[in-house]
Amino acid sequence: MNLWLVVALPAAAAVVCVLAGLLIHRGWQQRRHRRQCAAERQQQVAARQAHLTDSASRLADAMLNHDLNLSEGAIRLKVMLDHLLPESERAAFAAIYRHDEQVAGFARRDARRQLNGMQRLIQDAEREALEQQNRDAVLAAAEQVIARFGAPQIGR
Repeated sequence: MNLWLVVALPAAAAVVCVLAGLLIHRGWQQRRHRRQCAAERQQQVAARQAHLTDSASRLADAMLNHDLNLSEGAIRLKVMLDHLLPESERAAFAAIYRHDEQVAGFARRDARRQLNGMQRLIQDAEREALEQQNRDAVLAAAEQVIARFGAPQIGR
């Protein structure tokens, strides 16, 4: 019986040591995997943030160069700023938000197509009047967008 104990106990101890080693190794692998996933998420967030800031700068630049209609630019910039900034930091861009609110009631896309010609002309005249009234403030806010997020990157 003693011979059996002499052989069985060290074998059992070896099995326990091997299992413990495997568990420790698996724990290391899981921690490494979590760190890699977290790093990938951070890279994705950084890439998304860079894309959004560049897009906002491109929109602002297009507005300043008169390549983009003031209302269309304000509508798009407002959406970008909503994603980029917490509400507490949006005051510098109040003109963009105000213009977006003022033109929000106008028909867009399919609703605009369903208007008759006279209704479209009336809405266009009202929108153009609002654009004329808000032009300086909205363009100043567009300049603030570029100042805040940098000039658009060329070639992207």
